[in-house]
Amino acid sequence: MIALAVLLAAQSVAPPVRELPEPAARETSIEASVELPKLTDDQFAALAVVVRTIPKQTEEYIRRDMASITLGGQSPRCELTPDHIRIGIAMPPGDVRHGLGILESLVRRPSLFQDALNDSADSLATRRLGPWEMALQGRVSAFRITHDQAAAIMRYIFRPDRIYVAVGGQLEPGLAESEWERRTAGWAAPSRLEEFPRLHRPALPVQQPGPVSTLELRGKSFVSSDVAMSQRLLALMALGAGKGSSLFRISRETHAWSYRQEGVLWPVPGGWEPRLIALSANCPAPSEREGALRADMLQDVSAWTESDRARALGIADAVLNRGLEFSPMYLGQFGPMSASLDDQTFLSAYWPMKTGSTWDPERLLTEMRLCNLDDLKETATDLLQTAEPIG
Repeated sequence: MIALAVLLAAQSVAPPVRELPEPAARETSIEASVELPKLTDDQFAALAVVVRTIPKQTEEYIRRDMASITLGGQSPRCELTPDHIRIGIAMPPGDVRHGLGILESLVRRPSLFQDALNDSADSLATRRLGPWEMALQGRVSAFRITHDQAAAIMRYIFRPDRIYVAVGGQLEPGLAESEWERRTAGWAAPSRLEEFPRLHRPALPVQQPGPVSTLELRGKSFVSSDVAMSQRLLALMALGAGKGSSLFRISRETHAWSYRQEGVLWPVPGGWEPRLIALSANCPAPSEREGALRADMLQDVSAWTESDRARALGIADAVLNRGLEFSPMYLGQFGPMSASLDDQTFLSAYWPMKTGSTWDPERLLTEMRLCNLDDLKETATDLLQTAEPIG
């Protein structure tokens, strides 16, 4: 019994706040990454309604109150991705206390009025996903849920030990951590795990995009703490990042099958999925192309030289240090991270949540440089040979 009590106490402790000092910044960025457990498709759809409703109002702040405090009247950012919820708040330079006050209110006491929940469900059902978003997310349902269900979902998802916070910009050292500790001091994880509420109502119909064909080779998922993560990421960049990649050469230049093609490192609870995705119109069915795509890419990989490795390392450097748009790391609702203060602050919160280590792009790049050509080819070949065709 004593051991169990110690374990529960340890689980209730909020992770330390990460600080990203930027003395010349024109804002203070407050970012939180909320770790998600594995959810069913219906549970994820119900959570999407809650996440969309959270920033509308809390017990302490109506929307007008938040707008009077945040930088430029910006509403808090609240986004759902497969492995986390991102909450971001932009504040005037140096204003950490008010921003953390809003964050604590959002994650603990959102109002979740029934009308707001219904509006969120309806807006999710009627949104139009583009072909690329549909290829990434698949068919997404939308649910109408009750206030009681939403409150139960909040208790299930938002635990202090699952919330990782980072603050960037003009900072007084140590203030963010002490302020967050003060505001969450009385918040402990429950002594037993909450259950996700049962969903009885049918899913709302969701509009679909036009006739666009998708071909995907989806690699085997691997755990977030995989020691070969840097090597896997470099192989994915060589396979699918930019015009010099194998996917571009085979799918677009050789066969003229696709108008958009990318390698994507897709986050899933506990790990990652490497994905090679190509969108096309008026082409043979994916099943007719999958075998040729896999075979031709394997042949292409076998012919890689040091120039292909150097190109992948150049892409990695630009992605990790300058926020190049060709990043395969789809960690946001709308795509890769940029070099902006808010995205870099978010990464400082997300990466410890995901991997247990500090976000250090230079260290990741150094590890990539240790990957020689033979290891790179072997990793890419294994990804292609074991990938599952999705079409």
